[in-house]
Amino acid sequence: MPTLREIVTAETATAEELPLVHTTQRKKLDELRATHQLREPDCDVFCEPVVYFFYGRPAYRSLLGRDPGSGLELCPIGLVFRPGTVSSTIRRMFACDSGAVHLGLLEPHVAKTELTFLELDPTIDSARRLIPLIYGTNKNYFTTQLEPAVTPSFPAGEVADRWHRLIQNPTLTTCDDRMSAIEVQVMGPVGLIDSLLYVSLPSELLEDPEIRSTIFTEWKCDPLPYDVYHAAPPIEYYSDIRRAVREQYLRTHRI
Repeated sequence: MPTLREIVTAETATAEELPLVHTTQRKKLDELRATHQLREPDCDVFCEPVVYFFYGRPAYRSLLGRDPGSGLELCPIGLVFRPGTVSSTIRRMFACDSGAVHLGLLEPHVAKTELTFLELDPTIDSARRLIPLIYGTNKNYFTTQLEPAVTPSFPAGEVADRWHRLIQNPTLTTCDDRMSAIEVQVMGPVGLIDSLLYVSLPSELLEDPEIRSTIFTEWKCDPLPYDVYHAAPPIEYYSDIRRAVREQYLRTHRI
């Protein structure tokens, strides 16, 4: 029976390439400004220094920052990369968050041991083909809406079929929208100069002339600021980044 990878590779329709999005925290911003690179230690699952992205969507949310009054250090920073830059050096790609599968968050529908069945060819065209196959349009993918008219024929009972049924009915799991966010892994380090479209960050950071210089002069990208409120948990601002990115995508006709 064909695997998800084989089915996606055989798909002829392709959607316009979306940016890759990496989300980190304010506490790492000084390091990013100093090195102009994204660097990560070896990950626990793949034992390599891979940098994680989600295709098109700022879907990542850290477990840190749940407490009110945590301050700016744990506020999220969203890095949105130009299509055709880091997407040319992909190490691995999955139809969903590999960490969610590894932690068993998609069980009993998808077992921890079945992660490889959701792996795609490590090229950006895999993402561009998966979206018409499952979601219909980039806009549907971004808003996590499956296109009712799209009914991919996956082998009944196989991993692709079980995963597809799961994302059609999210009430079947406690996992969030990362179960339908395309994960992209790139070997680090990843350069930031001439690679970024946008940086989403707390608006008050733009009052710092050095941060402004980094964004406008060195990274040559645009800020997507969001407001920070007294005593609000930093985890709340992930939705602000998503909203800001969505508005920019709509403005630039990406979705």
